[in-house]
Amino acid sequence: MSESPARDASATRGFSPAVWIAALVAIAGASAAFLTLARGKREARESASPSEAPRRLPDFELESMTGAKVTAAALRGRPCVVEFFFTTCPICALMNQGFQRLQRELPPEVRLVSITVDPEHDTREALQAYAARHDADPARWLFLRGELDTVCDVMEQGFGYLRAANPAMHSLRFALVDADGELVRTYAPIEFGEGDEKSLSEAELGALVRDAQQLLSPR
Repeated sequence: MSESPARDASATRGFSPAVWIAALVAIAGASAAFLTLARGKREARESASPSEAPRRLPDFELESMTGAKVTAAALRGRPCVVEFFFTTCPICALMNQGFQRLQRELPPEVRLVSITVDPEHDTREALQAYAARHDADPARWLFLRGELDTVCDVMEQGFGYLRAANPAMHSLRFALVDADGELVRTYAPIEFGEGDEKSLSEAELGALVRDAQQLLSPR
């Protein structure tokens, strides 16, 4: 005998608002992760690409994980590699394995800059814990946060990345910026295989290291 509609309705009413909210958050997170992954696969199909037109980091003021103010002017004088990420992003963990490798292989004159697209949740304390998990050298690997509009302006104006409705759908590229604050080239550090398989791209990371070393070579 089938259950009555009244019993079905009662079962539905048994879920608390907190359960429904948690379910919706989980669905939204999964959707963002799927769209970010799809964007990453599209970017990975493109080879490391030089900037089509000279782009320069716009003026900005962000905050480091220690609370220090960091401006675009403060980053000039040394080349840097820039990424956008957030601490709870699964694929960003693989990207930052790439940054760990760059920290080992690049000359110390080259800075690494990780800018969060989720400043609401990525507090200074969260960034400090994330940096510790990735053995980041604070002397050269900066973790920055700031107003979301400011971060999106930097993404769009400095790197030509599209401003997504959901910042979690950020570019998965690494960007090499010269000592004058101009964008040199971007790289797709992740290779996507069948299904959910993904790994670091030896070719792209190798090209980035070579290009960064050339920036430091006497001309």
